[in-house]
Amino acid sequence: MRPVNKWSTFAASLPIGLSSGIVYCFSIWSADLKAAYHLDQGQLQLVGAAANIGGLAAIFAGLLYDALQDWHQLGPRLVLLLGMVTNLGGYLGLWAVVTGRISPPYWQVCALAAIACSGNTWTDTVVLVTNVRNLPQHRGTVVGIIKSCEGLSASVFTAIYLGVFAPHAKPFLLFMAVAPAVIDLVGALFVGHVPFIQHSELKRRGRRTFTTERRFAFTLCVLGTVAVYLAATALAASHVSPAVHSVFVGGLCLLLLPLLALPIRSGGFFSKPWEPHHAAAAARAAEEARVAALPASPGGGPTRPLLSHPIKPGGGGGAAGADRAPPPTPAPRATELPPARMLLHPNFWLLFWPCFFGMGVGLVFVNNAAQLVQSLHGPPNGHAPLLSLFSVANFAGRVFTGWHSERALHARGTPRPIYLVAFSAATVLVCLGFAASPRAALPLLAPLAGFTFGGTWTLMSTLVSELFGMKHFASNYCAFQLAPAAGSYLLATRLAGALYAAAMRATGQHGTTCLGRRCFATTWLALAVLGLASTGMAAWLFLRTKDAYRAEYEAVHAFDELTDSEDDEE
Repeated sequence: MRPVNKWSTFAASLPIGLSSGIVYCFSIWSADLKAAYHLDQGQLQLVGAAANIGGLAAIFAGLLYDALQDWHQLGPRLVLLLGMVTNLGGYLGLWAVVTGRISPPYWQVCALAAIACSGNTWTDTVVLVTNVRNLPQHRGTVVGIIKSCEGLSASVFTAIYLGVFAPHAKPFLLFMAVAPAVIDLVGALFVGHVPFIQHSELKRRGRRTFTTERRFAFTLCVLGTVAVYLAATALAASHVSPAVHSVFVGGLCLLLLPLLALPIRSGGFFSKPWEPHHAAAAARAAEEARVAALPASPGGGPTRPLLSHPIKPGGGGGAAGADRAPPPTPAPRATELPPARMLLHPNFWLLFWPCFFGMGVGLVFVNNAAQLVQSLHGPPNGHAPLLSLFSVANFAGRVFTGWHSERALHARGTPRPIYLVAFSAATVLVCLGFAASPRAALPLLAPLAGFTFGGTWTLMSTLVSELFGMKHFASNYCAFQLAPAAGSYLLATRLAGALYAAAMRATGQHGTTCLGRRCFATTWLALAVLGLASTGMAAWLFLRTKDAYRAEYEAVHAFDELTDSEDDEE
């Protein structure tokens, strides 16, 4: 089976990503579920936690993907379709529950939420891992863009809810089941791994070509425009009529259409391999293939560089390489660890804790947004614009972190974990802001929380591939879904739910709704204390890995010099 063009895969992955983050729309339909089952706040948040914990089942997606990685076209498509079926079944079940068509026990409602979220994680795994494997030299940017689409997902679906369904969440829940299934089914025709350098990836000097960097820039411009548009419509949400919201949805669809142009002038529907025309380039390609084929050592030792880059031609490159400097010393190589061994590595836990905290704080806000606004005497739908702002900032955090950390690594050898330190510290400040600020400050704090949440997601995904290797990347990435799952359950459900109930008792309130700033202030202060430990863990990881990144900079810099001097020799 001939591989599909890398840029067709990348373009198809974007709408799949835009439908893979709908778990963050929980607050929109949670009130209907709460009313249908007469749940208290703790029980409702347990359903939200179950949805996030369902992402743990995606470890099977990672294992299956890795097992089928030699089936470059069939493997990703099979995993994607399995995720589609899981997502469709889970959300159809939840829709049937809130509409009264079925009345399963409470634990089965939690199971349906877990199944629905698991499907989202399966599809996210496919598009992320496939595109990182297709474009390994740009993994930071690729991860940032793919994860930013997931971060923007809730804002896109919230805009659709406000423009088409509001204030009726039940039909919107049915839409959440059907729309992603249609997108995944169409996307499966285009998603696949290309195991070679595609001709369109080469740089061509003196021509107006759609290079890899320009395609990324084009994608960022389109998505950035969409993000600004969504932020503007979210701010105007409470001041316009439902008819205007419908117009907003039409504008959103028009702004997303240019993404279909990404594969233009990239060699047709099927991928065209690069065929080197001179001896030095041929030697480089042969070396790339040799390194890519190396198996993991029996002891789990090094097999691939920290970032997979071709070496600079030289030495035995014939006449073309006679006047070039010898190849640079290879960078330290990453240890290829399967999930079971990764769990025993110190770097796993130093990365896990900041991710657990950073994502957990974001999920505390997302899962409790409606109740937070209500406790501060806000309007009934006052949480919807905040969720949209959170989602847009989530997008911005993912894009900025992927793009800027990649540029900093290439330009100065900046270790990527330093960004994790910065985001952990910033999240502590966000928690303190939520604890002390009035309702009027929520439109400022919500995007700050979204930005740090999104940046942490991108760092987690990229660092997993750099610290633990590419051979088991799909499985290891899915294993790290434990971080947001644990954050959702332990922080957004157990901690927030318990302190919410304690605030009700302390203020003498009854029922299931707490009113007043004290309802969540203690939760945010407790999270700030946990954040101090998170910042320390991130700093420790930075210190452990900075020497490896310093050596990696030398290899990355050599690769950049090589590609900058690459001429098109068609």
